[in-house]
Amino acid sequence: MWKRIAGAILLAATVALPVLLTEQALRMPPERRPEPDRSKAQDIANATGTAWSEAEITAPDGAKLRGWAFLPPAERDSGKAILLLHGAGDSRKGMLGFTRFFAQRGYATLAVDSRGHGISGGPMVTYGLLERGDGLPAFFSRPVVSAAFDYAQMRYGFDLEAISPLESLKRAHTPVLLIHGLADGRTAPEQSRELYAVNPKVAELWEVPGAKHVQAPVVAEQEFEKRVLRGFDK
Repeated sequence: MWKRIAGAILLAATVALPVLLTEQALRMPPERRPEPDRSKAQDIANATGTAWSEAEITAPDGAKLRGWAFLPPAERDSGKAILLLHGAGDSRKGMLGFTRFFAQRGYATLAVDSRGHGISGGPMVTYGLLERGDGLPAFFSRPVVSAAFDYAQMRYGFDLEAISPLESLKRAHTPVLLIHGLADGRTAPEQSRELYAVNPKVAELWEVPGAKHVQAPVVAEQEFEKRVLRGFDK
């Protein structure tokens, strides 16, 4: 009897887990969509000598995408501009360090809340799903994620299989700098190596010993500055 109960629980979990993963990935809960702290923008403007303003763009489907724009004074204007995009589950708050970095160097800088994040519109995130291997062994994660992709297609009409960094990089002509910490416990270095391998003429891969997830600027500050700015000069 206990075997049948355990089997029923496992079956229910197998059916429910793809749905839960997909909903969690596509819809950021309110507590993970913070209001931006305008004092942080003013702090950056004061420290970098830039003027900042609220920015808003209306997407083709009507969603309002919101952020902060920082413009350098004419005498320090590098003539370059950069758009800073945060990761899934984050907001423009996660880009404040990079905003200061580029604003200090004369870049016109735009830091935004992506669709479905922060205070930007759009009820759902449409550019990704939870990492394939997060928290689950490979033999279990593959069928679960595959089922999750099928659910997203049936429920919302999203073909998440079409979102492929590999395919995008294969077609890329603009230089791409991949930075990966070798101590990253969230995203395996092999993923960046795979990206680099599909288009080494366009891509450059910098692996940073001892750096955890997104910690390369902290572990190798001077080298980070040199490589990033050199990349924008290409």
